[in-house]
Amino acid sequence: MCIRDRDIRKKDVVLNKGTFLNPAELGLIASLGFSKIKVFKKIKVGFFSTGDEIVKAGEEIKSGQVYDSNHFTIHSMLKKLNVECIDLGVIPDNKIIIKNTLLNAAKQADVIVTSGGVSVGQADYMKEVLKDIGQVLFWKLSIKPGRPIAFGKIKKSNFFGLPGNPVSAMVTFYQIVQNAIKICMGLKNDGPIPLLKVECVESIFKKPGRTEFQRGVLFQSNGLWKVKTSGQQGSGILSSMSKANCLIVLDIDQKSIKVDDYVNIQLMEGLV
Repeated sequence: MCIRDRDIRKKDVVLNKGTFLNPAELGLIASLGFSKIKVFKKIKVGFFSTGDEIVKAGEEIKSGQVYDSNHFTIHSMLKKLNVECIDLGVIPDNKIIIKNTLLNAAKQADVIVTSGGVSVGQADYMKEVLKDIGQVLFWKLSIKPGRPIAFGKIKKSNFFGLPGNPVSAMVTFYQIVQNAIKICMGLKNDGPIPLLKVECVESIFKKPGRTEFQRGVLFQSNGLWKVKTSGQQGSGILSSMSKANCLIVLDIDQKSIKVDDYVNIQLMEGLV
């Protein structure tokens, strides 16, 4: 089937540079008679988890250890961006091994994403190693969860060090890393994730000083959209992330929310 004359005229720009090719765009290209077009090459993203306490899913776990959920969440989030993933596994809290792994990743990947090792514990070596072999461009943001995120450069690769706590890793990926990867892919920058303002049906405690991303459930009541939290908000509690369909965004200077106050939300489906 062909495009009607009224749809696209001579010299019209059909698709701008930096447009992601979804089904409609592919159909539009085909309707103009093109079987091949030039696109940006898929970028390569290397990722790994760090920590002596981290165990791969499927292996026997001992006291004081935790399963590596970040491996699966980060891999899944990367796959949705249609990048080429380089899985570097789980790396122990050893400065030499971390250094060699990062240098190896920089030889292969355009972007490196790690989880864990960016806080201030005795075995958190990521920032120290990054400073030794590359550049630390920023460390820590005034957000919750996800404050100890690091960004830097290792040779030509962009580096993102995410927190080890599972929810913190997901929130920082969605808010920071995802858009940066899209820009690296050649996509146009659409700006901040859209916010919707809805009524909150429960009180939420908050201190000013950090922007907070609370996991929420958006639902309809008497024809109106409302929101509530999806459960406990600890940065290691993935169950409330799984139950959520939105993030409740509380600004840095915002104080506690009262019942029936209006809050900003980001739809989960709008995050990817």
